[in-house]
Amino acid sequence: MHSEASNCREREKNGAVDHHIDVATLTQSMDEDGDLSVVPSTEITPERIAENRQLMAAMNTLVEDDPELQDLLAVWCLDMKGQDAAKYLEWDMKKYEAARKRLVRRLDKMKEG
Repeated sequence: MHSEASNCREREKNGAVDHHIDVATLTQSMDEDGDLSVVPSTEITPERIAENRQLMAAMNTLVEDDPELQDLLAVWCLDMKGQDAAKYLEWDMKKYEAARKRLVRRLDKMKEG
């Protein structure tokens, strides 16, 4: 039993397939010999990572003076909206809606500027 597990780990470590690479889609293309080749592609690029970091820094600066908006922005980054977000933040819907409207107004100003 030990040797099977050891062999499996060894294949994962030294094998041709890297299991730690995120591959979103595969595209097929023909090379010059007419053979079909599969090319992995992903939308995660260094440029997108840098762009997203700048966007997050700008949004954090935008809400740095309001702890409620900081909390709301963090919950939105967790992909929670509406009642789920209010419940997670332990807010009633009235407080959630007031904070949401303030945040949306600030984000709109950021888009314009």
